[in-house]
Amino acid sequence: MSCCGRERTLMRESGATSSTDRSSPAAVDTREVAHAVRLRYIGGASALISGPVTNRTYKFSPLQPTQSVDVRDSIAMLRTRLFLRV
Repeated sequence: MSCCGRERTLMRESGATSSTDRSSPAAVDTREVAHAVRLRYIGGASALISGPVTNRTYKFSPLQPTQSVDVRDSIAMLRTRLFLRV
């Protein structure tokens, strides 16, 4: 067995993971934060908004008017003039 193959085998047996492991919660959270913007809903009543790109449902209310929104969804939402970027 070559030396590189031996190192991979030792890492696998020891349970070591790569720093680029996408299954860890920290990696997912970092990726979501990097692609999110804060929007404030300025409409009067509560609203359920379906993101046009991600199909994610955003719930805005007078008690909770500000939240993080995917950048791709925010473009269309800002065009409605019912949202402000915070």
